[in-house]
Amino acid sequence: MMIKVSGGFLDFDGDVEVERQVKLFENIDETWGDFSYSFELAKTSNNMRLLGYPMPDNISKATYQKINADVLNGSGEVLYSGYLRIENISLTIRASFFSGNNNWMSLLSGNMTELELSKYDQEQTEAVIESRASAYDGIIFPLLDTGTLQTRSWKNLMVEDFVGCFFLKTLFKEVFINSGLKLEGEILQDPIYNSALVLTNTRSQIEVNNNTMYVGKNDNQVIPHTDIGALTWNLVSDPYFIGDSVNLGFSNTAFRNDVEMLVDIEASWVSTDKLDGDISINTAPTGHRAQAYSGTNVTITMSNVYLVAGGSIQLRLANSTGSSVTVTSGHLKVTPRYIYKAFGRSSVPLWTKSEFVNSIISLFNLIPDYDPTTKTVTLNFFNKLKSKTALDVSEYVDVTDVDYTTFISSYGKNTTLSYEESSDEDLREYNISSFYKYGEGVIQVNNDFLQDTVPVVESPYSSPISYIHPHLNTSIERVNFVELEETDEMEITSVTDSSGTPRFNIAKADLPDEALFAVGDLVRLKTTNINYNGDYVVDSIVDAGSTGYFTVRGLTFAPVGVGVVVTGDVIRLVHNITSDDSVYLLVNTGTKSVSYFSPTNTEYYIKSTAVDTFTVGFFNLIKNGTAINLDFRQSLSFGQITDPLFYQRTILDTYWGTVDGILNDPVMLICTAHLPLHVYRKISPLMPVFVKTMETTNMYYVNRITGYKESYLPCTIELIKLP
Repeated sequence: MMIKVSGGFLDFDGDVEVERQVKLFENIDETWGDFSYSFELAKTSNNMRLLGYPMPDNISKATYQKINADVLNGSGEVLYSGYLRIENISLTIRASFFSGNNNWMSLLSGNMTELELSKYDQEQTEAVIESRASAYDGIIFPLLDTGTLQTRSWKNLMVEDFVGCFFLKTLFKEVFINSGLKLEGEILQDPIYNSALVLTNTRSQIEVNNNTMYVGKNDNQVIPHTDIGALTWNLVSDPYFIGDSVNLGFSNTAFRNDVEMLVDIEASWVSTDKLDGDISINTAPTGHRAQAYSGTNVTITMSNVYLVAGGSIQLRLANSTGSSVTVTSGHLKVTPRYIYKAFGRSSVPLWTKSEFVNSIISLFNLIPDYDPTTKTVTLNFFNKLKSKTALDVSEYVDVTDVDYTTFISSYGKNTTLSYEESSDEDLREYNISSFYKYGEGVIQVNNDFLQDTVPVVESPYSSPISYIHPHLNTSIERVNFVELEETDEMEITSVTDSSGTPRFNIAKADLPDEALFAVGDLVRLKTTNINYNGDYVVDSIVDAGSTGYFTVRGLTFAPVGVGVVVTGDVIRLVHNITSDDSVYLLVNTGTKSVSYFSPTNTEYYIKSTAVDTFTVGFFNLIKNGTAINLDFRQSLSFGQITDPLFYQRTILDTYWGTVDGILNDPVMLICTAHLPLHVYRKISPLMPVFVKTMETTNMYYVNRITGYKESYLPCTIELIKLP
């Protein structure tokens, strides 16, 4: 055999013992690859020159450098294209050879977060949520429970309840393009693959840091008598930072934001005499402006301030002392709590690109094949392998052995396929009390030589938990990405009937104007009438000086008795991101009418906007007698659970049926073969082979080819029978 690198031939007189192998359920870089065992090269000047004089990374580490190479037979025909891995250099050069899928997987280097995905960024507004519902690429906002809907007491949603999801096919495409690879195969036409969504916690701490700003003041600024003006800042002061975000800007007097945010604000000043100051927010809704503060050393803080896009924040100071006052130092800090935007860069799993690709190949039980000439990866379904035209190799092989046990020794009597467990407490309780975890499937194998239970796929995706929401009245998936925090609280002094709508009266005499809630706020009612208690969206507010009242959407007046006064508290709720870093895979339903999902509703609300269509992302639907149960029969669960409402076809049913048959009829032929080169090149993981004997004619897939050199020399083939 000959080895060609860098346009020349190495000094080599020997064999490169190459194996081609298929290993179902293994990581992709071991699934179908051409590789050799280590071999020796002479340490000649020609070899060192062609190999580029490889050196170890440091004195104690082996070389492990990759060099593109071709392996040729004695006739000069290329058998394999791939790379040499130089493992060690001493008196000789020790190397090994890799090709096939080992070759293309090496191109998937780096992390998912390194992809350039800003073109997919989406503002998170009511209009965008609705318009993106019908999209089939990029980021969309399907309905699911990110952790705040369970306590919602009516079919009213907030913008914060939604979370951006990437289409799986979009991310797959970006990974392959970024790696210089083309993607083909049956996977591209699969309806589940094309509708699947990847869900991560987009409101991560990364984005909080990227959109945080701190500026200080280290020079003197004179505030003349009777003057009112914004404090100026030194953009080179220490400490000083503006997060790595295109959504932020700063002048020497004002913070500016180009995306909606819920923020905490802190500002301070130190002056030679008393000044009056406040935080001026020129685009904040009425009721969120700070009170005036006075002093010579003052720090002002504001929490949960909503900023609309295009806003600005200033620290304004007024001088009423009768003479000029000097400000000697100060600072302004803005820290987001919630950002109303889905960023492409933070909507991807915190995985490597190879981990991401691997997760999908294992989940859908795909067979990869790589063409190094065109850099094309073909991904086909193993479950459809038997339907392909088979290559007849009968005349080239002699069956030397039949093995009924060895190749399934790594499987079990119960071979399980599962997802990672999420942090949902209900899900944990279910899994503790159940033999199989939620969403877990099992292939049962009747073979006494096997262990009782062996995991074969442990997907890095987590399984959300499905439930029927009582007010939306549809099957919803729950993930723990957002939680509600109770903030401002006011006393409800009484409830009166206003044409059938409860009017919640508030005494405001001792409270500043900004404590009154804004229309569209999410509030929690805790009253002496249990019919009112729950989480609602404020529908209207009337400010009547020292008193006021508000109404919420979804309640009707419910008296508790003649003369009984209903009292209690109303608490403003804000959404906070969690640290949950689970990654979920969901199926997108596409835009449909609300009644398609719910047997009782024809619309729902986003804040104050009535919406009659939406899209749902699901993992495992629960039957509720609506049209969705007829059209969406495919779940992402691996196996059926014990819930009687479960009805969907599983991944195990759809993509793993052939494997079930193989493991329950385990026949592997060990063959000696003399394969012409043109036949050897036709053998592919994407097609089965025929072997006809006196007794049988069966179809097989090629599990391994060992030691192919020339057509007149023998090699060994392992063939596993397809059911």
